[in-house]
Amino acid sequence: MRLQFMIALRYLFSPKRHNAVNVISMISVAGIAVATTALIVVLSVFNGFSDLAMSQLSRIDPPLAVFPDTGKVIENADSLAKAITEQFAGIKASTILKEQALASTGGHQMTVNVMGVSPDFMQNADIKAITIDGSTQISDVMPYTALSSVGVAINLDIRPNDGKWMMLFVPRRVGKISTAVPESSFRSDTVYISGVWQVQQEMYDTDVIMVDIDVARSLLDYETEASAIYIYPDNGYTDNLQSAIQAIIPKGLTVKNRLEQQADSFKMISIEKWITFLMLAFILIIASFNIISTMSMLIIEKQDNTTTLRSLGASQPMIRSIYAIQGLLISIGGGIIGLILGVILVGLQEHFGLIGLGTSSMTGALSIDSYPVALKLSDIAIVALSIFLVGLVTATIASITRKEKTDLKD
Repeated sequence: MRLQFMIALRYLFSPKRHNAVNVISMISVAGIAVATTALIVVLSVFNGFSDLAMSQLSRIDPPLAVFPDTGKVIENADSLAKAITEQFAGIKASTILKEQALASTGGHQMTVNVMGVSPDFMQNADIKAITIDGSTQISDVMPYTALSSVGVAINLDIRPNDGKWMMLFVPRRVGKISTAVPESSFRSDTVYISGVWQVQQEMYDTDVIMVDIDVARSLLDYETEASAIYIYPDNGYTDNLQSAIQAIIPKGLTVKNRLEQQADSFKMISIEKWITFLMLAFILIIASFNIISTMSMLIIEKQDNTTTLRSLGASQPMIRSIYAIQGLLISIGGGIIGLILGVILVGLQEHFGLIGLGTSSMTGALSIDSYPVALKLSDIAIVALSIFLVGLVTATIASITRKEKTDLKD
């Protein structure tokens, strides 16, 4: 195959009698290069958003958390949290109770997610680091104080120390409900916003109110129950620790790491990434089929050379392989140019932020002003393999075209 390769390489760079052949060849290379560049850039952007989401999870989501497999709460959560901390050295645990509620203040209303947290949660999760206004004080004695996400503060027009109180309403969970007195169907409480946080993650920034867990339990008619137990190991998360905790907790409870806690979100990012990849790969395939046109014109251009090769003893398969290799070289050449351009553009975006996000809403704002990117070798390998396979298919089709044209001439 070395001889065929050298002849194909010579054909690729040798001048052509017809300028149209050169133009179509450049168009083929440019089409593959542009499609390859788009693949690298788009995959890197998805990687960047995934890494950004991962980095933001650590602000509130714990390294490990215990959740009920069925139902909404864990019974005797305080005792279980204490047992976990006593069983494992260097472990901190916080009980969390979550439920939806209606928040009302100053004529404004919205549905919020009430997040009741134990006092040690504020230090374990380092809430101070994400607080953008006010303090991190929450209280279980009157007057109750709470923390608000930035989305709630904007929608309800409430700020720390502005003198406004927030009413929280939840459907009554236990007891009789009187249709004659609709107000009796709800339990309510009043809190004062002491601080506002922003974690740059929509699920937390949009509609969360953080209160003391005793306040949440009183509002929801619970005593020792919790929606989850957040676990903070001093030495970080390990698979062995997750398995060890799973082994000691009662059946019906599951220990999840950060990725498992947000499995749906990351699965959606992954699905969007690879659907986009398939769409751009289809464009790459369409661009690669320009090679067939290029090879058809090149076959006409090199008819005299082909006759000479046959006179020197070149077989039909050898001549077909020359054109197949040339078609593959065009694909690989365009792919290499595209890969280089893609890597350069991703590097420029990463270091200089050439393309901005253009977001203005505080609830949707991210911690960066430009599109995040992250280049991964695995993505480069997948794109390179795709280029090679597409080039191999189109080169094979081009060689078949060569055979048909030769047969017609014969």
